[in-house]
Amino acid sequence: MYMLPKKDVYKTYKNGCEEKLNSYCSLAFAGFPVLKSVVVPEEELSGFGKEAEDQAKAYLGSSHCMIRYLYRKPCHNVRNGGKILSITSEKLMAEHEQDADLWLLEPSRREENVYCCNICLNREMGRLHIEILGKGFDISDINKGKICPHEWIDLPYPIEYGANGDWWKWAQIHICSQKEYMESIKLRKERLHRFQMGGEMVFDAVFCPMDLSFLERIIFWIQQVEQNGLCKRAGYYNLSCSFETGGRLIFWDIQTPEGKYKAYS
Repeated sequence: MYMLPKKDVYKTYKNGCEEKLNSYCSLAFAGFPVLKSVVVPEEELSGFGKEAEDQAKAYLGSSHCMIRYLYRKPCHNVRNGGKILSITSEKLMAEHEQDADLWLLEPSRREENVYCCNICLNREMGRLHIEILGKGFDISDINKGKICPHEWIDLPYPIEYGANGDWWKWAQIHICSQKEYMESIKLRKERLHRFQMGGEMVFDAVFCPMDLSFLERIIFWIQQVEQNGLCKRAGYYNLSCSFETGGRLIFWDIQTPEGKYKAYS
């Protein structure tokens, strides 16, 4: 078992989830807000006892965790992460996945998101594309092709500013219809039911577009990615994040076409 973030740990996953783990650690070391996490290697799972339980709980600051899966080989049929469970050997054994380590993160209930976003930068086209889902949704709903964005925004990049800092003059904004929003709620409830999450969750009656304060935080952080050179070799990349109801901002990882191909092919 090892605690993250940790340098060079991603090398274990060179033929699988290397990009997911490497980008998470890179974001953490660059000062981005990420969840603390613990990795339980597959070969250590059967021996995960009381001492290991206590260490994981102390590091995460909770008796519960959110679970994800780190595949060591390319995998087409990946298991959905995001479930909250108690940190016990019995619960973790029930999550065993062939050729995958268990990634235990501080608990974060996706149902408590105010917004979640994909921030996509295409350097070759000079465009910043932001995809947004509203309250109670999970960005993986978009990434797995289940739900279309509630709002999307396109901006030139580098960001252009007017005399008064009014960058929004160059923004192209699209907001989904009420019919599309209601259909997305239906699909989201079906996914929550399938994964036994969320109970009888109540969604907003209408989608509330993201205001400037949220968007300016997004712009600030994407500029930090660029200034820190976190994705300097990629012509295109996507950064995923969530805004929780309590005000916490969480960055998940960075995806590139090359990294996705390597993980799945």
